[in-house]
Amino acid sequence: MLFITDAEFERVISRARNRALARKFYDQGSVLRVHVEETKNGYEIIGQVSVDGMIYTPRIEVNHNSKIISTECDCIYSDEYTSCAHTGALLLAVQELSPTRFPFDFKADYRQVREKRVKEQKKREEEAQRQREMRRRNALESASVGLTN
Repeated sequence: MLFITDAEFERVISRARNRALARKFYDQGSVLRVHVEETKNGYEIIGQVSVDGMIYTPRIEVNHNSKIISTECDCIYSDEYTSCAHTGALLLAVQELSPTRFPFDFKADYRQVREKRVKEQKKREEEAQRQREMRRRNALESASVGLTN
């Protein structure tokens, strides 16, 4: 059974910056496709991750004990020391999808991805507006306290 632990994710995506970006990409719905094949040595995971209009294709090999054996991506951010955030986002998607039958395919519903992004943007804008309102109120309160003293 394919089960990627958080510890395995952190071992492979060893840079904190890459882990943070991986979570951001995953949360933004950037993982467009996940394909998992069972092989004689374990599993091969191939994905598509869209970031800033570019589509990256991370590949991950996992043994039957769910230990990641190798990773690669067509981006410039993977090296011999750590895997990139695109690979991390793909791993997070595999964790959440928890495939049990192979071959396994997941393709994002682009409409849902877009709607999710629009909702998140609206939420951020509303929060920013709320913060501006609080600062304005605090400034007015401070000014009125100064006038009464």
